[in-house]
Amino acid sequence: MVFDKVKEELADITMCDADDITMDTEFGTDLVIDSVDLVDLIVRLEDEFGISIEEDDVFSVKTVSDVVALVESRI
Repeated sequence: MVFDKVKEELADITMCDADDITMDTEFGTDLVIDSVDLVDLIVRLEDEFGISIEEDDVFSVKTVSDVVALVESRI
């Protein structure tokens, strides 16, 4: 469920095909995403799941898997 939402939001933010996003997708390498986009993603996920994520944690993520794990740790 978390992965599906992360994938949906990333596809919306980056305007790429959601089917191209996997758990191993890396930010900056496989997916063009800057720090503003990353913050946008996290804010959307915080709203969706009713969680709070610290700024330091946001900038430690490198892959979709990292984001999924971060969100799941807050649920």
